[in-house]
Amino acid sequence: IRRSYVAPGFNNGQLTRPEKFELRKDAIHYKTAQRNARRDGIVTPLERRRIHRLKCETRRDAFRFRHNGRRRVI
Repeated sequence: IRRSYVAPGFNNGQLTRPEKFELRKDAIHYKTAQRNARRDGIVTPLERRRIHRLKCETRRDAFRFRHNGRRRVI
């Protein structure tokens, strides 16, 4: 059974629910781009750069969400 992506920091109250959904959406977008690039068996430099940029943006968002000082109520 594959577990859905749960961003680190959600269970200890660092991430709010909308932030978690945003990170999950970004992770799905990244995996889809990766799968589409590998579909024909050759990952071009342009595709590699796009995938790397998506990954960097996702990691940057995760860091930003964890350190923005908002707290989950529950």
